[in-house]
Amino acid sequence: MATTIKQMIGEHDVVAFTETIPKAESTGTWPAGTEGTVVSDFGGHKMVEISDDEHYGATLDMPIVAVEKLKLVEKHSNTNGSIRARSQKRRKPRRGTASPSSIA
Repeated sequence: MATTIKQMIGEHDVVAFTETIPKAESTGTWPAGTEGTVVSDFGGHKMVEISDDEHYGATLDMPIVAVEKLKLVEKHSNTNGSIRARSQKRRKPRRGTASPSSIA
């Protein structure tokens, strides 16, 4: 018996559309396979930011999409939807290098 475990999709996760999605800000559609980042979580629907990689991540569109039409590509949130915490440990500057506070 095969078992499928569906991962929770949360804010900051990268997703791909599993079918054609209407554009929110203009006419036309986004094809299946288009990738974006979840920026807002509305439970059964997610606001997905589609950005332009060629122009420093400029936002192209932000459609609200049902979770059934999304596939998780990269997980960047915890299961509760919050972003993973990174270590806040500060590194000491190497000898002979300027620290930000010593630059005037």
